[in-house]
Amino acid sequence: MAYLVGIDLGSSSLKVAVFQEDGAVIARQSAVNILHTPRPGWSEYDPQEVWEGIVRCLRTCLASIEDRSAIRGVSISSMGEVGIPITRSGEPLFPAISWMDQRALPQLNWWAANFDRSYLFSISGMPLDPMYSIHKIMWLRDQQPEIYASMYKWICLPDYIVFKLTGELISSYSHASRTMVFDVHTKAWSSELCEEAGISTDIFPKVTNSGVIAGEILPDIATLTGLPVGTPVVLGAHDHACVAVALGLTQADEVVDSTGTGEGLAAVTASPHLPASLADTNRYACYPHCVPEKYLVLGHLGVIGQTLTWISNVTGQRLEEYSQVPEAKRPFYFPFLGNPEDPMHDVGAWMGITPSLSGADLVSSLMESVCFWFRYNLERYTSGYGVIPRRIWLTGGLSQCEVLSRLKADVLNATLTIPHYPDLAVLGAAMIAGIGAGVYASWDEAFARVRLPCKQIAPNEARASLYDTQYLRYVHIAETLGMKLTMRDSSLT
Repeated sequence: MAYLVGIDLGSSSLKVAVFQEDGAVIARQSAVNILHTPRPGWSEYDPQEVWEGIVRCLRTCLASIEDRSAIRGVSISSMGEVGIPITRSGEPLFPAISWMDQRALPQLNWWAANFDRSYLFSISGMPLDPMYSIHKIMWLRDQQPEIYASMYKWICLPDYIVFKLTGELISSYSHASRTMVFDVHTKAWSSELCEEAGISTDIFPKVTNSGVIAGEILPDIATLTGLPVGTPVVLGAHDHACVAVALGLTQADEVVDSTGTGEGLAAVTASPHLPASLADTNRYACYPHCVPEKYLVLGHLGVIGQTLTWISNVTGQRLEEYSQVPEAKRPFYFPFLGNPEDPMHDVGAWMGITPSLSGADLVSSLMESVCFWFRYNLERYTSGYGVIPRRIWLTGGLSQCEVLSRLKADVLNATLTIPHYPDLAVLGAAMIAGIGAGVYASWDEAFARVRLPCKQIAPNEARASLYDTQYLRYVHIAETLGMKLTMRDSSLT
């Protein structure tokens, strides 16, 4: 039996797990990923702290493995956009700037003022957004010229961990895409966009597809971590792509509703081109998936989980206390009216507030409205691609909230599939390790051999019919207001 190691670099936690080739968990360990905020709007990670956290997790996790020679491969899932300037010897010159960081808004506004968003998307597959690495690189050039001049390469955070494990500098297509200066068509750094930004493509590492062996565990790293010397380290992917691998997504007729602090819609297609129904929102990206010749569609729908937590705390009403009885008197909540001064933090609004409403009414209206919001985006996706969803996956922390999951099934009038599996991104990374190490002969074999325990939630027909009526009202109000204003189409300046 082969063992595969998955590592996940998350925004708030670091995770390591050892799996059998059928996906069964052998050992698991996690640690806090410390986010530093040295100034308002700044968010950073200390690369050395991240590396030491991964080492501790590996050592603890592998301590329980009797036959470490069975470990065939290691791979990494990671949040995107987090980058580090390094020296030629691989030493960090500056903290790893988080995707949440807002210091580079002037650089973002420069792109917004000088380039059409559709032009940028046509090359990079990315909407114009402050999270992407290029803005931070330009900030470093403008505000820290000495460090910029000393920089040998700008690499993504998982590339740094690969380098520490193997001594090799290499990045995946999926992580390179999250810089906004990677050409998703040619799968190479865009000389055109880099020239426009005033930087050289030479500052970036070489790139290749996920599932390719990046290097092998070095002797001193073997002693430090417990991983066997020479174990292949396989190039991983962006965490959303790793979740798609764990779920076996390869076609456009399967959709993932990823819920947690934020909410996202993800799917896999055969082309990097987005239909206008999605591209016009400036919330969707389309970039190389792990599976060759496939692309991941990823839509950022906002801080849904955080908003639900906020309303629950403010009103003292638990989400689980929601009464699943649709009522026409409830107001509608529209998640994103847009904040031009701070595009990382959208603002929402209620329509239909009256003095007779209780805290329970507000919680219920918000829960219903965020489900309407996902349905609105799902319909844009399905109409744009001309597909009928064969399966809708519900993943992430909020998928464990039974009442919200049932509400979403009713609002969508569709059966939802919820995997009973912790750490899908870690599993996806381990499966990628299995591809590179030859444990699986193909992606299809990997998908067939890893079976996820799941449950399904079917809609209640009576409630679904009532929610259909409410949803039509929601859409009517939204379109009357101009739904495009609820997305990132407002001025960024």
